[in-house]
Amino acid sequence: YMSLTYILKKDFTGAKRVLSGVDEKTNPGVVQALKGFIDALEGRHRDAVISYTSAIANKYERWDIYYNLCLSYLYLGEKLNAIDALSKISFAELPLKMYKAIGEIYYRFGNMTSAIVFLDAAIKKSRHKSSLYLMLGDLMYKKKEFDAALLSFKTVLNVENPNSINSL
Repeated sequence: YMSLTYILKKDFTGAKRVLSGVDEKTNPGVVQALKGFIDALEGRHRDAVISYTSAIANKYERWDIYYNLCLSYLYLGEKLNAIDALSKISFAELPLKMYKAIGEIYYRFGNMTSAIVFLDAAIKKSRHKSSLYLMLGDLMYKKKEFDAALLSFKTVLNVENPNSINSL
């Protein structure tokens, strides 16, 4: 994982040097995932897609690989492929901050149902809920579910100032 250290320092030449010395037969999925990460950071999103897809084909199926694959597809303007990559993310292994991020991507795509699923999951796991309820209220409003939208907006007020809800 020395290459990851180089990546975090944005020393892509050092990361590539380390990767070139790694036996890809030992752990091909990890090597391909790291190559994809470097490609994406250098703006070569088509190459990143190829690397991430190779990592997945080599049984390295992690939520972050699918998420990064989605982002590379977004940069390429391939919305359907991006949504397909997102749909393969397992809830079980997803860190909290990613629920909101994925909800936001679905929201931008106009897939309100999936956005709501991810935002609801984030709300259930988070202590800092006001921004999540605000986004959820906006989604409900756009779906013309006005009662649910109003409830979400009232909840934002309650989270921010527990005494304010009584004045509505």
